[in-house]
Amino acid sequence: MNDSKSLPDHQSFYAMGIEERKEREKLARREAIRGSAREFFFGKGFSATTMNEIAKKAELSKGALYLYFASKEELYVSVMSEGLSIFFERTEAINRVKSLSLTFDILQDHTHVTHTATPKRLSNPEGGNKFCFKYFIN
Repeated sequence: MNDSKSLPDHQSFYAMGIEERKEREKLARREAIRGSAREFFFGKGFSATTMNEIAKKAELSKGALYLYFASKEELYVSVMSEGLSIFFERTEAINRVKSLSLTFDILQDHTHVTHTATPKRLSNPEGGNKFCFKYFIN
């Protein structure tokens, strides 16, 4: 005996799979657009970049591009917001490492605790305190 309330019928089960696939594809296209835009915005600058170039690189029509982003400005804000999110996540991680290192230093100074490794402070590979979104997005 099949309890129809406990298991979805074949058609609704199939429809759920299709909807999930469509959502994954939509997110993948949106990310492909952002990735293409990122290359052009960082390579050529905002003003010199066209939506046609981004659409071609993302392998979409220009019209399809506008289904995901209403304007070039909206797409730019999306790319920059993503970059800022990554920047802040990494800044928080660096601060946690610095805090942990400081904690180890204090423990070592005041309780004579020995340890085999102390987390090293992170530094810019080129030296100095410059930050560039390209480091955080690429």
